[in-house]
Amino acid sequence: ILVACKKYHSHVWGNTHLVVETDHKPLENIFKKPLHKAPARLQRILFEIMPYNPHVKYKLGKELFIADTLSRDIKNSPEPDQNPTITIHVAIPFSNTKLEQLIKAVNEDPVLTQIKNLILDGWPENKKLLPEEIQNYFSFREELGVYENLIVKGEQIVIPQIMVPTLLKEIHRSHKGVEGSIKLARENVFWPKMALDIKLYVESCRTCQALQKSKPMEQITTGEIPERPWQVVASDLFNLNHRDFLIIADSYSGFFDFVELKSCTSAAVINQMKRWFSTFGIPDQINSDGGPQYSSHEFREFLQSWEIRHRVSSPEFARSNGLAERYVQEAKLLLKKCQKENSDPFLALLNHRNTPRGNIGSPVQRLMGRRTKTLLPCLPSSLQPRLINPEEVCQSLNKMHENEKIAADKGKTAPMMFSSGDQVMWRKAPRNWVPAEVIVRQGNSNSYVIQTADGAKYRRNSWFLQPRHDRKSVGKEGETPSPDLCKSRSSVPPQSSPPEAKVMTSPTPAPKSIAKSSSPQGSPISAAVPTTLQPSNETRTASGRLVKPPKRLYFD
Repeated sequence: ILVACKKYHSHVWGNTHLVVETDHKPLENIFKKPLHKAPARLQRILFEIMPYNPHVKYKLGKELFIADTLSRDIKNSPEPDQNPTITIHVAIPFSNTKLEQLIKAVNEDPVLTQIKNLILDGWPENKKLLPEEIQNYFSFREELGVYENLIVKGEQIVIPQIMVPTLLKEIHRSHKGVEGSIKLARENVFWPKMALDIKLYVESCRTCQALQKSKPMEQITTGEIPERPWQVVASDLFNLNHRDFLIIADSYSGFFDFVELKSCTSAAVINQMKRWFSTFGIPDQINSDGGPQYSSHEFREFLQSWEIRHRVSSPEFARSNGLAERYVQEAKLLLKKCQKENSDPFLALLNHRNTPRGNIGSPVQRLMGRRTKTLLPCLPSSLQPRLINPEEVCQSLNKMHENEKIAADKGKTAPMMFSSGDQVMWRKAPRNWVPAEVIVRQGNSNSYVIQTADGAKYRRNSWFLQPRHDRKSVGKEGETPSPDLCKSRSSVPPQSSPPEAKVMTSPTPAPKSIAKSSSPQGSPISAAVPTTLQPSNETRTASGRLVKPPKRLYFD
């Protein structure tokens, strides 16, 4: 391509739509990469081609009629320079000690030994002729080169598997995330499946797991709509201006009431509950956050004697007691506004209960089947009992909840599901995660009972739990990873060190293929040594690559 551009410079210079068709597929990707990421032996050539800005397009050789015909020219022509000057710039950010260790590991690695020989002697045309462990390098073989006994891929040093644990520890020394660690590694080193290894290593870092951020908010879980008023109620305590209040809310009607408590004891809560239940009836179920007043023995006996089920939300997770928390906000806001303008909060509460919502009436209408009289003028007939169809109420509430859930779930992930025996990290406090084990799931909710290493058991929502990643394949935290762990990743047995890469000539020929064979254990063995020798007049480039003269068609 360079020769053609220079020869026809006056024709192609300044052409913004220069298209170069080639039957060499790798060139198409090489021209798409930045110059510094191209193979070192091609960088000088690419630098000279850059001013022409060609668009390289792959085309089958049988379709390149003119080029294929001209390549069969039999006229005598001077031999081109088969040993061009190639300048290779490689930045190796390693200390001398570590560089010596790396060179030694490369020389002892059986896979890289074969790859080094392939780089110097030539690759086979078919990927299937290579052992399985070398096939991973075939797709970018044009980018590989040898420099000072190291194998490089562009500006990256190819790392032997035995040194992967050590490099992973260095890459993650600053405890950056997965993306940051991968970007740092790609600036310097390379090995097959490097991104996956880094991802698993970072995710299994105990320090990062213990100090990770809180999980993003998960999608909400809506409960079933009750079939009748006062069937399911929710209760909670709140404090405003150093005054304690108890609130109760009906899930079906949205009717709520609150009273000020003189003491926040279970007895005071029970007495007020009895007043409400004697007025509106006994509910089937009461929801609470399981605070001290609701978890006491006295409160449990009260619920048992009044035949009321008790549903306790996840501790330290107010969203799971959302009905009560919502009306706590309503009550606080109402009290603050009335206090600011010095108005009667009970009249404001009366109007709130008579405010209709959609086509299902007001909270007091859904609960009592009638409107209650307010200071607003009205006809006597409007205060007559008017029953609202419960089926219509349930349908409307279901539709409202669905719309609210869709709006609330935007950009949020679904709650994680865990099973008994799962190893997790528990968010004990902000930026403080501790290991734990899932014991049991609480019914169909997102609440789980977990057990920590000291044997203590806690009940927490799934939002407080993260899957725990244990480091199994890259050594223990804080220790130098064992080389045996990486040796097991390679199925190729060790072999002798390769010859020095600085040697430019070799008596061994360029193999047409590398034979696959198996050891008694089924492990692939390195390439077989050819039985024939190359002629003594073979030619190699400055980088040591064997020059293969083109095969031309001659007619007698």
